[in-house]
Amino acid sequence: MCFSVFLFFFIFIASVPSSLSEDNFIVREVTIRPGGVARSETVEGFGITCKFDYTCQGGTGEEWHFTMVRSNELGRITCHIQRPSPSTSYLFFQRFNLSVNGPAKVVDGAAYADQTKLMPKEEYILDLSKNTLSQKDGKFTGHLVHASMEFELRSEL
Repeated sequence: MCFSVFLFFFIFIASVPSSLSEDNFIVREVTIRPGGVARSETVEGFGITCKFDYTCQGGTGEEWHFTMVRSNELGRITCHIQRPSPSTSYLFFQRFNLSVNGPAKVVDGAAYADQTKLMPKEEYILDLSKNTLSQKDGKFTGHLVHASMEFELRSEL
C-alpha cells in the first residue's frame, strides 16, 4: 500500500507539466488547535468533500495545509492534511479521522509520524468501504504530521 502511494506521487510529479494546472489544486491553510476537544476541518472541490476530524493536546495551535490535488491522466484525486515541510508537529493527537464524501472510492492512503517516516501500519486503519483513514485505538502513539488518501471519482447510478 505505501509503495503505491509513493508510486502515485512519482508518477504524479513526473506528469506535472501536462496534467496540472491551477484548476487542479485546492489549498486551505488551517490551524490545528489543541485543547482536548473534538474539532473538524474540511476542504471541498471536484464534487468531493475531504474532512479531517481530530482531538489533540499541546502547544497553542499549528498551521497545517489541507489540500486536494487532481491528476487528469490518472483520473484520481489525493486529499492531504499536513504540516508544511520541513515542519514537525508538537501536538499530541488523541484521535484523527480523514474521510472523503461524495462520488469517490478510496484506493490508497497513508499516515506519517514525522516528515520522513510512515506511521507503523498497526497504528492506523485505512477503511476502503467507509472511505476513511483513522487512528487505531490502543495502538496509535499520538504522533501525526501528514495523512493522505488517494481516490477515484465514480459515477453515481
